[in-house]
Amino acid sequence: MKVLAHLNELEPLGGVELCVLQDSTALARRGHRVDVAFGADGSLRPAFERIGSRLNGPFAFSIDYRRPWRMAATYPPAARWAEREDVDVVWLNRFEHILWGQTVARLARRPLVCTLHEVPFQRHLALLGAGVHHFTAVSDHVRDAWIANGLPAAKVTTIPNAVDGEEYSLTLPAGRAEARAALGLPQGVPVVLCYGRMIAEKGVVDLVDAWRRYRTLRRERGLATGHLVLLGDPDPSTAAATRDAFHDVDRDEVRWFPATRDVVPHLRASDVVVFPSRMDEAFGRVVIEGMSTGRPVLATRAGAVPELLSGGFEDNLVAIGDSAALGERLSSLVDWPESDPHLGERCRAWVEQRYPYERHVDQLEDVFRRAVATRRSPRGPVASARADAGS
Repeated sequence: MKVLAHLNELEPLGGVELCVLQDSTALARRGHRVDVAFGADGSLRPAFERIGSRLNGPFAFSIDYRRPWRMAATYPPAARWAEREDVDVVWLNRFEHILWGQTVARLARRPLVCTLHEVPFQRHLALLGAGVHHFTAVSDHVRDAWIANGLPAAKVTTIPNAVDGEEYSLTLPAGRAEARAALGLPQGVPVVLCYGRMIAEKGVVDLVDAWRRYRTLRRERGLATGHLVLLGDPDPSTAAATRDAFHDVDRDEVRWFPATRDVVPHLRASDVVVFPSRMDEAFGRVVIEGMSTGRPVLATRAGAVPELLSGGFEDNLVAIGDSAALGERLSSLVDWPESDPHLGERCRAWVEQRYPYERHVDQLEDVFRRAVATRRSPRGPVASARADAGS
């Protein structure tokens, strides 16, 4: 199959970009090709080119509602490219670009599949989904939210995110020591990792408060505090507030690393991963990345996260904004290499059991194949889209 995907930027801005790249890589291993229409070029270009993707852009995906007629000039070129490359299916990964996806798919007479990476951001958005052959949702939480918003249940399949277990491999204590040495982190003390977008909505300020509570409890018990590692660039709008939150925290205890696409070295160097989000998380990719490498993850009950931290890991969930509970649970959890030495292996086993990567790719491939089959239907994709719109 030839699939046409799209990305706003060829940069690892968040989970969507990484999911598209990793899924494209897995599909390429199976003999498919995923081409990418992009809005802005970036550092992910070489990774896509290595797997044989053809890239074209920049394209405009959003509509300027003050000048909607400009769509006529910006959307058809992508459709013509899809026809020239003879793609089989258009794969949309941001619902806010649904009009771009529909226009390109209709003009190119190709079926459209849309992966829902977020909960609806306003009511009645599902009305824009007419003509989409099928939707995939990254969690049951997302699926339920979109069905409540009006999407037909039969047109939405949950395909949970997953990570390649070879890339996010289990790292035992010897590997932890090597990773810390490479990053300049100390040996023999707890290392706590938080990574991603360093913004208030991701709970960074809550983490600072939790770290103060954690530090107090550890010192009362005569235990080493260790290091808090932050991996990510503060958002310009919140950078000052985020950094100010650490004004009374011992700077020797906090290490801040710039954002990077490859978080695995930092995962391998850590003991515990913290995900203190305040957002309505559509999935929580950090959770399965950390657990896949054998790190317990401590997180808030944000959106779909409880779906991930189930099966015996519920004790690692705290209420959103409860920094005291976060600090207290962290204080007891960081000593797991001594108190519960097989916990890392259980974390890895849970991800392999619940979120196996090959099953994820199988399900995505099956949705694409069923969509392509409609193109060969006597009705054709345009007729099918019209029938869907009327159903």
